[in-house]
Amino acid sequence: MITFMDSASRHHLNESPHEMPRFLLDDIQGALAASSRYPIGYEQQVTAFAANFYGVEPENVLFTNGVDDCVDRMACHFRHMRFIYMKPGFDGYWQRLKLFAANTLAIALRPDDFTIDPNDIKTFCKSDVVLIANPSNPTGNSASQRELDDIRNACGILFLDRTYRHYSQRKSLSPLENNQLTYHSLSKAYGLAGFRLGVVVGPKQEIAGLRTLGGYCALGTVSLALIESALKNEAFFMERACADVEERNRVFRELEAIGIDIRNTETNFLLIKTNGRSYQERLQEENILVKDAGPLGLPDYLRVSIGLERQNDRLISAIARIHNAFEAGGHLRGRRVESAYQSMPQQF
Repeated sequence: MITFMDSASRHHLNESPHEMPRFLLDDIQGALAASSRYPIGYEQQVTAFAANFYGVEPENVLFTNGVDDCVDRMACHFRHMRFIYMKPGFDGYWQRLKLFAANTLAIALRPDDFTIDPNDIKTFCKSDVVLIANPSNPTGNSASQRELDDIRNACGILFLDRTYRHYSQRKSLSPLENNQLTYHSLSKAYGLAGFRLGVVVGPKQEIAGLRTLGGYCALGTVSLALIESALKNEAFFMERACADVEERNRVFRELEAIGIDIRNTETNFLLIKTNGRSYQERLQEENILVKDAGPLGLPDYLRVSIGLERQNDRLISAIARIHNAFEAGGHLRGRRVESAYQSMPQQF
């Protein structure tokens, strides 16, 4: 039996905390029964369904094994172009691009509000591929439509990552643009992180080029069935994501009320400013896992994913105890804990 540290409260990976719904489990069973054959015709069927869902033609749609697969293909397809990413930003972009020795440039977001400086946009050119997560991981911000239009007009290709679309104020699907690739993840709101599935929508010529860089039947029958089932049940997942947003706002209010330096977001996580205090180490002592946002370009911040209500209540209680201990003068003990954890292997 597969287990994932069931005793730990997982607030560090931005996963969906919900169990897989019955209709997805049933569709997996049906797909398994058909998995003795290559899914050639079925792939075309699901592609046509996804195209209708996103309001485009099948030639505008590509399925990938998560965003890593997508970025890998772009690194090859656009190998003569420069890749621009944001800092703070999703580390998966530059880690994958580095593997392909791509020509890259990091643009620093403005530190006060984590937005793009308009003067930086003016430096973009038609030989640039600009990668934007909207909303962003880890800042949780969303760029305005005007900012996105300015970036797209300035660069050669805009890669717009809509992984956290369901949790944002702008939930609508992005329209098809001549020089934009839009990535839709099935890991977060759809709760399919373990399958590593994504859908890319973009111009036919670019999608065709990216498609040639994938393997034969790159996605299996089960993965294709899950894409079809997830999109068919969009209303279910949207309603569930809206409930997650309400829960995120509740956690934000309660932590803010006890004096935590915290930022709300348009995603399924919150940002806690530690101000040099070892919250992460103390929480790990209580088997509660949170993410150090330092490697993502946000030093002194923790990224805290929203869980189920009971998990969030446990998180709030633990943070309150730790915060009160610090306020009461528990800083020295916190430093000793931190030094002990520095000698441990980093697993997350």
